[in-house]
Amino acid sequence: MIDPNLKHPYVQQYSIGIQHQAKDTLFEARYVGNHVVGAYRAFDFNQVMINQNGFLPDFLRAQNNGWLSLAASGIFNPNYNSTIPGSQQLTVFPKLARGVLSDSNVVNYLQTGEVGELATICRPTD
Repeated sequence: MIDPNLKHPYVQQYSIGIQHQAKDTLFEARYVGNHVVGAYRAFDFNQVMINQNGFLPDFLRAQNNGWLSLAASGIFNPNYNSTIPGSQQLTVFPKLARGVLSDSNVVNYLQTGEVGELATICRPTD
């Protein structure tokens, strides 16, 4: 139910400037800004789940596999590789689209540790 005392948010905008002329040269400085007052904040019911479905632990395994692969071969490859000591089997990523771990965006998210961004584009089927 909507709160009957809910106030409308608004934006304050402001600008200030000054000019000064010295001989044949005009100097001018300006500042423009805005500020939101009373903006609404809400719970996003479509938030990405990364803990309940095992995505975070698999993300960390894939990330670790990538760093191990980079150290061994010079290439960041998050796939499981039995020839690299410490490489671990993945459980969630194999359920996603085929070849997802070779996508440059996915590799970038793994390298930069952006688990939420990766989970947003790679929704598990189970």
